[in-house]
Amino acid sequence: MTPEASSLKRVVLITGASAGFGKACAEHLGQRGFQVYGSSRSACFDADSPSTAQKQPSFLSIPMDVRDTTSVETGINYILDKEEHIDIVVNNAGFGLAVAFEDCSIEEIKGQFETNVFGVVRVCQALIPHMRKQKQGVIVIVGSLAGRIGIPFQSAYSASKFALDKK
Repeated sequence: MTPEASSLKRVVLITGASAGFGKACAEHLGQRGFQVYGSSRSACFDADSPSTAQKQPSFLSIPMDVRDTTSVETGINYILDKEEHIDIVVNNAGFGLAVAFEDCSIEEIKGQFETNVFGVVRVCQALIPHMRKQKQGVIVIVGSLAGRIGIPFQSAYSASKFALDKK
């Protein structure tokens, strides 16, 4: 069903929407009539109106750091205050370490998992109660083939993506 066919516009949250797949997804859905909020650590609220998301060509950009529970809750509450519902979340925020395993510090590996795995957990834990109350919602988790087949010099990334794999 397209959002136009419904009386309510479908509201989508996409994490990691500052570049790459997240930004492309936000633009694609925004151009097709969805109300899209793209989050990223680098985003900020409009300087002229500190409680207003920044307008991109086809979506709204809000600050959210998936490594921080308060930031996740603040971003989700911002959307809920404006829209009263979130129908779809695309958990896309993530990054990859490109380093030999023996040269990767424990702190770097923890950082990889903090974003790529626990960031997804934070967003889901913050949204699922609202989706249950709405009696509907879709959660998309962006994985990687690297979670199935390890990539040389990206073992921490591969492990973090494997942690998201349902199979």
